[in-house]
Amino acid sequence: MQETIVTAKVSRSKLNGRPFVAVTETRKIMDKVYSGRTVIPARFREINIPVVNCTNGPQLLRKDTYLGNVEPDNIVSSSLANSEVPNDEQTVSTIMSCL
Repeated sequence: MQETIVTAKVSRSKLNGRPFVAVTETRKIMDKVYSGRTVIPARFREINIPVVNCTNGPQLLRKDTYLGNVEPDNIVSSSLANSEVPNDEQTVSTIMSCL
């Protein structure tokens, strides 16, 4: 098994589209070759996507290989990131009490 970084670009839907922070989900690219979940910076070119090859031999990704959908991401402000988050036990108790 090998992991490597593939340099990719985002296809724009509009010529005047502005770059945005986005995410990609893990996706099967070809037999036993997968792209990793990635947070993409706000740009359209030179984006690093982790790819794992689960075979014993080398695999060739051709130019313009589709690596997955790009979905806009929401940035959490630092004030929200530092707010109190319930621990796992509280969350499970709350869920179980609703059943």
